[in-house]
Amino acid sequence: MNPNALLGVEEARKRIEFLKLDYRLHTEIIPSSRSVGRILAEDLESPNDTPEEPLAAMDGYAVDSTSAKPGARLRLKDRGPVAPGEAVSVDTGDPLPPGADAVVRREAARVEDGFIYVSAGVSKWENVFRPGEFVAKGSRLASRGDVISPYLAALIMQAGIKSVKVYRIKSIVMPVGSELLHPETMTGDGSLDYIGPMVTGLLRGWSEPRLTPPVPDGREELEEAINRALDEADILVTIGGSSVGRRDSLKALVASMGQLVVPGFGASVVKRGGLAVVRNRIVTMLPGGCVSAAISLHETLFRALKALTGKPLLRSLTLPLVQDYRLGRRMPSAVLFKIVDGGLQPLEWGIALCRELAEADAYAILPPRVYSKGSPVNVNMLRKPV
Repeated sequence: MNPNALLGVEEARKRIEFLKLDYRLHTEIIPSSRSVGRILAEDLESPNDTPEEPLAAMDGYAVDSTSAKPGARLRLKDRGPVAPGEAVSVDTGDPLPPGADAVVRREAARVEDGFIYVSAGVSKWENVFRPGEFVAKGSRLASRGDVISPYLAALIMQAGIKSVKVYRIKSIVMPVGSELLHPETMTGDGSLDYIGPMVTGLLRGWSEPRLTPPVPDGREELEEAINRALDEADILVTIGGSSVGRRDSLKALVASMGQLVVPGFGASVVKRGGLAVVRNRIVTMLPGGCVSAAISLHETLFRALKALTGKPLLRSLTLPLVQDYRLGRRMPSAVLFKIVDGGLQPLEWGIALCRELAEADAYAILPPRVYSKGSPVNVNMLRKPV
């Protein structure tokens, strides 16, 4: 395939969606308490009902509901089983004593001389968390390929799952260009590599990324660096060297080393993003601008993860525009959006506008035309590491 070819956006997405790899990621078992940000390597079902026994859902008095009618007088006990005509004081989350099937709220009863006087009666299981009410035994908690959020980790631990199987993914981020300066050394003349740390941050959590020093443009140096990276990593992300400039030989080189799946996109901003498979590993090629690199990463690697983990690393939703918007380009283009008052506010267009990228919540690739206020737009959420 011509390394300078541009595929229609839908064609490129289809190629990535149906990508097949003869490659297995390593997995590891880790404590659920340290699993946030990792990608599940298996489906998870609840091994138990949660809660496993009835619990008080309110501070109050555990009672037998048949005897807790309005105006009832119940003998207050410190502990033990509850018989009709008796009550035991409980706090929210306490197990219900044997014989109790409801809780009278503390404010719905008056205590006097060792008895409670009920002002508002209760029905069976009122103000009670019943077994399985939070999570039922055997119910699906999460699926292979899900990223474990802090909320999902809490659910997993609440269900009594102490450890989970996750993918251990090693990734390398490799800036390309003799003119680039490593952000931690910054010695000599050249341009600071600020895209490498950004991309590394987007890979952190679900993978173990390593940012290499910039690699010179020469073909031999590039080929050696790519092979060295693939000896170590499951995923390689290159930055720069992917356009059609005189020194930009990266895509031609990668095509000679493996399969060029997407040489480029027929859309502004992401035009020079690309995806290849070399030695059965994903190689994502990003342009050098911050906006173009970020969106190209979402369109290539985050979609291609489906071939490795079973799910893409993308989340989309549809929201209305909060203003009229004219996309005056000659071809489809990626557009950044900020979510404002439940709608989408377009941000300034450009490939290297880091300020807009820092404010953005989502992006879409749209055909050039005028979009009216209120028009629905399907956007992909920009990944924000946990």
